[in-house]
Amino acid sequence: MKLSDAALTYSTAAAAEPTPPPARQPAARTPPKPYATRADAVRAAQEVTSYFQAWTVTTMGQDVVGSGHRRVTAFRDAWQQLPPHNSTPGRAAGPYGDVAERAKALQAAAARSGRFAPGDLQVLQALARAADTHAARLSVTIPSGQATQPRTMAVPSPAVAIPAPLPARAPRASL
Repeated sequence: MKLSDAALTYSTAAAAEPTPPPARQPAARTPPKPYATRADAVRAAQEVTSYFQAWTVTTMGQDVVGSGHRRVTAFRDAWQQLPPHNSTPGRAAGPYGDVAERAKALQAAAARSGRFAPGDLQVLQALARAADTHAARLSVTIPSGQATQPRTMAVPSPAVAIPAPLPARAPRASL
């Protein structure tokens, strides 16, 4: 009887709880567009640099740029790995993606701390967004002098598994 009462209590309590709303599907992102010219890619790299320079003159940038905090160090290390503005698109995508990720992590931590002005955080967020967009566009830009046709790979046809024949069984003598 006690077990039945306990089961009834839990089942009615669970039924009384509101069901969570269904998970929202993230909005489909449009694929990034490749840069039309190398000059477009260079301008975008310069834009990322200008956001960095704008952030370093903010109060937040001046306070943390020399910090030994691990997020600041990771951001600084990622920034120092950036290639020159006119480097090959394929090789530059990774470092710009790293800068974007480190800037996002730094911005999120700084926002949680509540120590910095919203304007300073917005400049760092704009830097992260610009680096992320630049990395995405670089990743789909074909370097000049390479074939413009995407590489295709032949899909292997599935192999059909044929079972091995069963060994012949010798009849057993019955008792």
